[in-house]
Amino acid sequence: MPRVPLSISEAKNLVSSLSEIEFTNSEIPGYTWVKKESNYGGIRQRWLVVKSEARTKSDLASLEKKMVKESESIQKKLTKLSQKKFKSETEAELNLKLIQAKLKFHVIDERQIPENQDETYQITGKIRPNNDVIDVYKNRAVRFILATNRLDSESFSCDEMLIKYKEQQNVERGFAFLKDPLFFA
Repeated sequence: MPRVPLSISEAKNLVSSLSEIEFTNSEIPGYTWVKKESNYGGIRQRWLVVKSEARTKSDLASLEKKMVKESESIQKKLTKLSQKKFKSETEAELNLKLIQAKLKFHVIDERQIPENQDETYQITGKIRPNNDVIDVYKNRAVRFILATNRLDSESFSCDEMLIKYKEQQNVERGFAFLKDPLFFA
């Protein structure tokens, strides 16, 4: 049972757009899912968007670390930038845009570029979380998509798809030792 990569735009948009009320409780405790049809690559498929309670906490903790790291990094850059004097307002704005372009989870608000007495410009601003973007990333972090070309959900139910996927993981874990260089030593 293959997982659909979230690097595919259709998959990324799907996991981001689903609301919590659309999910159905699985027979497998701790899992919920939403069934959707796709015609990706010209092939009709049944996609199962899955949410796992067990993965939710760790995925959200990982996302939180990334957001804190970005916030700290940008705060340092903004502090350094606010001490620098620019020859023109355009130059200051360009430097601010370069920083803003690298932000994933935050935006720079209350931006000001006042002219100083010595006809130079300095930047001030505050960092705030971009909650709309963060919500999208939270949805992506805790959801994944399974795909099958078996469209009939009566002969192959959504819970069966999830069970087959979990069984596949057990097999893969069982052979993981083969990748260990110490196994062949």
